[in-house]
Amino acid sequence: MTTMTLKGICKFSGLVLVFLTNSIHHAKAAEYSNIYFFGDSITDSGVYSPILSSLRANPTFCRFTTNPGTNWADNLGEKYGKIVTPAYGARNSLPAMAFDTIEGGNNFAVGSALTNSAPASTLYSEIPPVSAQVRAFLARGPLDHKALYCLSGGHNDVFAQVSAVSMADGIIAVEKAANELATQASILQSAGARNVIVVGIVDISKAPIASSENITSRLKALVTTFNTTLSTDLTGKNLLYFETWKLFDSVLYNPGAYGFTNTTLPALPYPNSSLGQAAPTDTEGFLFADSKHPSARFHLILSDWIYSTLEGVSSIGLLSKLPMEHSSEQCQAIDDQMNAFQNYGYNGQGFFISGNYSSSRSDALASQPSYEGSKNNFILGYEHAVNEQFFGGLTIGYEYAPFELGTNTCSVLYKELALSAFASKKFEDFYVNALASYSWLDYESQRNISLGTLFRTSEQGSTHGNHFGIKTQIGCNLLSSKIVHGPFVGLAFEHVNVDGFNETSNSFTALTFGEQTRESFRSLLGWKTTTQARWLNVTVRPYAQVTYNYEYEMSDRSYYAGFVGGTSTMELPITNQTGGYGTLLAGVTAELGKDILLRIGTSTTIAQSGSHNSGINVTVNAPF
Repeated sequence: MTTMTLKGICKFSGLVLVFLTNSIHHAKAAEYSNIYFFGDSITDSGVYSPILSSLRANPTFCRFTTNPGTNWADNLGEKYGKIVTPAYGARNSLPAMAFDTIEGGNNFAVGSALTNSAPASTLYSEIPPVSAQVRAFLARGPLDHKALYCLSGGHNDVFAQVSAVSMADGIIAVEKAANELATQASILQSAGARNVIVVGIVDISKAPIASSENITSRLKALVTTFNTTLSTDLTGKNLLYFETWKLFDSVLYNPGAYGFTNTTLPALPYPNSSLGQAAPTDTEGFLFADSKHPSARFHLILSDWIYSTLEGVSSIGLLSKLPMEHSSEQCQAIDDQMNAFQNYGYNGQGFFISGNYSSSRSDALASQPSYEGSKNNFILGYEHAVNEQFFGGLTIGYEYAPFELGTNTCSVLYKELALSAFASKKFEDFYVNALASYSWLDYESQRNISLGTLFRTSEQGSTHGNHFGIKTQIGCNLLSSKIVHGPFVGLAFEHVNVDGFNETSNSFTALTFGEQTRESFRSLLGWKTTTQARWLNVTVRPYAQVTYNYEYEMSDRSYYAGFVGGTSTMELPITNQTGGYGTLLAGVTAELGKDILLRIGTSTTIAQSGSHNSGINVTVNAPF
């Protein structure tokens, strides 16, 4: 026979608190199987390194930026733990430079590439345009739909039309170039790409080359035409379009906030290309590496913007998941009331108050970042035993839950007001339980955005939702000496809906999110046990329960996210983690007086792949 003293109860509670605070979790971003890049010199990660080696130049100065710095493609790959390597290697050859394919390279971008044609110069006529880069990638075989695909290009198409016979001809040419870049995005998607981003061109009419050659107005018209056409072509597409000119304008408007001290002169004296050259040591604050290309500092800011956006659109998809993570703790307080009725009977009616603290964490999945947080829940309930066989009641509950999503750059506070009804019916040694609840959800979100080493900003948003759940359970109580125990089986269904919303600023970092719907269906198979004893004239009832839960796969759902005011949005999947895991409950009830019951319990999940939930619950019953 099991006994527990009041001192033991206190020790038990202390151990539970230690247990709850000792789980270790590392924040992680959503995971991509790989990242592939296509584009021009802005994205090139070292295609010309072999030629630099042959010329006895430093092969690490192989990017079109302030060398030995990195560009946005290198930076983005590093943030996701991926190594970015060129898919081509340049080789000196006559009459045209050759570009050999490199097996396994994931960056197909080549400096001086156009979108769909070769440069006019014979020496560079073999440079693969963006369209050829995409064809070369697809020739490798089936496309990996779990990877991220990044398209850029158009800068060289604009420069090529500066000397066009007429402005009208130049406008037509850059329109075709924008059309072609959008087409490549569609080709990748038709081949199975799900995660596609397109990076527009910066306003190169503000680059040093524009003022030095007196071509500012012509470049401005061509850049505007390209970006406008590209935005139109991408309207309604399932992708994220980064209007880089907005970021560029923000930098020029307040360069000091981003750490720039010079936005007009190139860091290098040689006008057109920083390739193969080391940047002078006193040019860290320069916006331009040379007359055309941005510096490594700007590339860092650009990659941070892209990364924070991708993290944001995936993190907010967790809003519909968070209420489900804690529904079991909400149900447990009510289940405990029904268990007490089934095991020891209950006469009359009364109120009960329950408080619950729980913690949750989950590791990153393919399209879902990690999350970690806690919940504080309070329930006020009314219960009534109609007779010795039937028991039921109503509850109202309030929940307050702060969470950190992804790499701790996104935080969410959700509040839940829940109404529940429950009933239990005895059939001699058997029983049937039923529980239904409906909740109103309120969310407040904040994304903390760091662009480069200095610039910090945040985006806020708020939305509402609802949460419906139903749970049924059938069990049998067996009596062995003074121990009541027995098996049970059950089913639980949940449906969560979250309204779409916009972040509130008008900044280029603000995002919009579509409506989310998530469903869960799981079965339960378990065994519970309890006993009763007295110590110092106090009746105590220790109890324990072990449950095997199995989460079934539900129909695929998705939501959309994009930029506020943007023309395209990316579709992101909403998936529940299927499979089985265990739940362990343990606690004790003490009769502190004729009309007062105190229950302290704890719960934890066991072998739940990539996740862990645990909680402690205190309930006071006051019959009347």
